[in-house]
Amino acid sequence: METPRKTKDCLERGECLRDKLKIPHGRHYEICRSVHAEQNCLINAARSGASVLGGEMYIYATDREGNPIDSFPCFICKKMIINAGLKRVICATKDGKYKIFDVSDWVKDWQERDILDDKHQYGKDLNMKEKLKDDLENEKN
Repeated sequence: METPRKTKDCLERGECLRDKLKIPHGRHYEICRSVHAEQNCLINAARSGASVLGGEMYIYATDREGNPIDSFPCFICKKMIINAGLKRVICATKDGKYKIFDVSDWVKDWQERDILDDKHQYGKDLNMKEKLKDDLENEKN
C-alpha cells in the first residue's frame, strides 16, 4: 500500500487511522490514508499509457510483522479489476502457496449471488486473529 503522492503514510504519522478506529480489515477503505497495491497498479498503468486489458495481476502481501497473509483483493479492488478488463489475478496465500482467480468467475458469481457471499474476502483471517467485529458478517445473518 502507498499513500497518494506527496502525502504522509501511517508510518510517518506514527499510527494507523484504521487501527486507531478499530475498523475491520477488508472494510470501509474510504477511511484509509493509503491506496491499495491493486489500485496503484491500475492507476500507474493508466498514467503511463499501458493497457491492462486482458492482463494478469500478481498480489503478495504480509502483515506488519512480515508474515505472509492471504493476499485476496478487497471488494473495491475487485470491482476495479473487473472494470479494468484484467483476465486473471494470482494471489499469494498465507500458507506459501497461491490461488489463481479468473476474473470472469467473479462477475458470474456476483451475477448469481450477492457480493457479501464472496468466498475469498480480504481480511477475514486477520479479523479473526485480532478479534475485530466484522459488520458485514452481521448483515448476512
